[in-house]
Parts: sequence; C-alpha cells; structure tokens
Amino acid sequence: MTPQNWVTIAANSLRDTTAFPPLAPGEVHIWRASQAVEPDVLSRLDATLNSAEKARAARFVYARDRDRFIAASGILRELLAAYIGCAPAQIEFDRGPRGKPSLRAAGSPSRVDPAHASRFNREEVTLDPAGASRFHRAEESPPDRAEQSRSNRAEMSRFDRAEKASRIRFNVSHSQGLAAFAFALDRELGVDVEQIRENFGGEQIARHYFSPDEVAELMSLPPETRAEAFFLCWTRKEAYIKARGEGLYISLASFSVSLTPGAPERLRADDASRWELRSFQPKEGYAGAVMVEAAASSSSSPASLTGSSAGSPISSSAAESSLSLRFFDLRP
Repeated sequence: MTPQNWVTIAANSLRDTTAFPPLAPGEVHIWRASQAVEPDVLSRLDATLNSAEKARAARFVYARDRDRFIAASGILRELLAAYIGCAPAQIEFDRGPRGKPSLRAAGSPSRVDPAHASRFNREEVTLDPAGASRFHRAEESPPDRAEQSRSNRAEMSRFDRAEKASRIRFNVSHSQGLAAFAFALDRELGVDVEQIRENFGGEQIARHYFSPDEVAELMSLPPETRAEAFFLCWTRKEAYIKARGEGLYISLASFSVSLTPGAPERLRADDASRWELRSFQPKEGYAGAVMVEAAASSSSSPASLTGSSAGSPISSSAAESSLSLRFFDLRP
C-alpha cells in the first residue's frame, strides 16, 4: 500500500493560488474530506450547485443523506474551480456514454487564435465605384489602451481555463461520511473508498462476484485478515471499473486484483498494461484505491502471471512506476 502524508488545507485558501497545490503531469492528487459540515458551510456549498443537483438533493428521504450529497458535490465544485481558476458555480459537467462524469467549463471560448482576436484596426474589403476590389483600413475611434489590455487579459484567461478544463480528469467516492476526490491531467482515473466492516459477509459476496483467483487468494488468508482483504479487493475492482467508465457493463469476475494486505497491488486484465493501481488508507478503518491511466511508454512489454491467469497482463507495482501521488486533507 502506498504510504501517505496527508497535507491539511483549509477550504478558505482554495482561491489563493500561492497556497493551492498545482497539478503537474504525472501527478495524482487525492483529497479527503468529511461530509459532515457545519450549517454555514453546507449553505455555502449548496449555493454552488446547479438546478439538477439541487433537484437530486431534494429527492433524498433522510436529511443526513441529502446533506452528505450537497457536501460532496459542493466540495468537488470548489476543488475543480481552484484547479481551473473559475467560480465553483461556473463548473459544468458532461456525461460519457456509460455515465462517467467529465468536466466542461462554462462559457468556454470558441477555438480562435488569440493573436487574431483584436477588434481594432482590422483590414476590410470594399468595392470602389468602378467595381474594383481594394483594401483599406476601417476607420475606428482610437482605442482605450487600458480597456484593451484588460480585455486581452480576460480573453487569455478564458482560453487558459478552457485548456485546463479539457485536460483535467477527476473521480469521486464516498463511504459512511468520508469523501475522496482524485484528480489528474490527461489520464483517466477512478477512485474508491470503503469503510472496513467485520462480519460483513464478505466471503459469501466474494464467491458470487469475485474472480476464481480472488476467491482462492481470499480463502488462503487467515480469517482475521479477510475483512481487510475483502475491502482491499472491492476498492481496487471499483477503481478499475470507474476508471474505464463502463460501469456494470464490465463483469466483476472478468478481471482480477491482488488482495493480500501488505502485498503489492496488481491488476490482472486484458488491458492491465494501460493502468497503474495504488491502494491508500484514507482514514483509520477505511480502505481506498485509485486506478490511473499509465503513461504511453509504460504499455510495452507487459508481464504475465502463471497458473490460471497465464497470459493475462498485469499492471506495474508502485516500485516500478514514476507516478506521483499527493494526498490532501481538506477542512471545509
């Protein structure tokens, strides 16, 4: 499991560009936050939601579930806004064919070269009385240079936000009041967190939904470690499914992950060389996993396992990867 050093960041510093951590290529940022927030914080987060999110929140029967949804949705908006450089309420979302959310910046500018976007001193084509074409400069009043400079800076800022919005990837998970948010540039990813629960009936669930390799590995472990192993397996499988964006269209038994506590994280799947798998501990008594699209160069010469998974590629381990995970504890 990847060791974590959680850096605490207060929500009121998210708009401070000098304090907010920049997201670099090859990095994955994982944030954790409690979904139990004070009423004034909940009101602030609720104000950032769009009409569809507010309607969904209103459909929850229990206030606790409604408040947790508002908190997670609002925190996601605040984090995305900090990465992109806009207001949280300006964030807009798209959905993939299977429902995976992606980011679309509100009011994104059209694809125009900023170098040709000036409104001043444009050359226009007119016709002289004889019908001959000629060029001349349009007569315009002298521009306000200060206003033009502000306009140009605003235009470039919109282009910068649109570029960031097109590159950032994110995913969200929550369990029993704890939310996790994962972000990366130009790499698909999925994250999952679960509270580890004893006497959960994990062995029976595993026999129905896990792959034969996973069931065999789980049953080979001492009984006292099986609850942790079950949730390690579950979070890793969920992270893979969410990263691919296919939802339940992927059979849980069609791929395998390692699950022995303390052993390296491994994915066994036909496209395993595309992914990098890491587990982390979001909080005492919880398991977490993130699946991240690997760099293009890492997809060559995949390894394989022997036994029942012979010929099935496996993902690289943390020791074999240059992927950098950074962990942040958000205090709303």
